[in-house]
Amino acid sequence: DTLVFTGRYGFESCCTRHIFRRAADGSGGTELFTGSSADGPMTPAFSPAGDSVAYVTSSYVIKAAPVVGATSGVPLLQLRYAVENVSWGTGGLAFGYYVNNGYKSIFLRLPSGRVVRLTRAAPTSDDELPVFKP
Repeated sequence: DTLVFTGRYGFESCCTRHIFRRAADGSGGTELFTGSSADGPMTPAFSPAGDSVAYVTSSYVIKAAPVVGATSGVPLLQLRYAVENVSWGTGGLAFGYYVNNGYKSIFLRLPSGRVVRLTRAAPTSDDELPVFKP
């Protein structure tokens, strides 16, 4: 098994993040692609096939990159407000997104590229952390 996570090198500021991959036994930690910190990546998630990783950038873009051989991430979706917690399943990419009322709703980017809203957040609910069943 392989893990992906965001982190920083010890000498970097707390605001610098990279995407790393590492074997589940703790061996072989490497950056997913050199310069991944330029995106300010957050919340990486494997594709259903396990060959790519989706992540959110600090400028609210959802990108994807192959697990092996990536040189950069490819934009999948640009949004205007904060995006959080990407989860990638066979049905598409689910994510929490702050809508204009200031509360998060869950959206799904279908494989076709179309985006649908799955929940409607309100002052009584703030929906986040969507996760597909493996």
